[in-house]
Amino acid sequence: MDNTQLILTLCELVETQNAIIRDMALRLNERDDVDLAERIAAAQTKFNETLGTTPAVQFSQQGETKK
Repeated sequence: MDNTQLILTLCELVETQNAIIRDMALRLNERDDVDLAERIAAAQTKFNETLGTTPAVQFSQQGETKK
């Protein structure tokens, strides 16, 4: 496996882990923890900016999720 293939494989793994963590965060967010919702949104924004992707889920100020 060359370096380019390794990087692509690692990026896929990061995206999979991000999806798992996002799903876990969504479940935690159901408790209306606004601080947690803000931290999740900030992390998701940073992830999206870094990879140039758009979020699958967005958080509102009330801690609710929008798909």
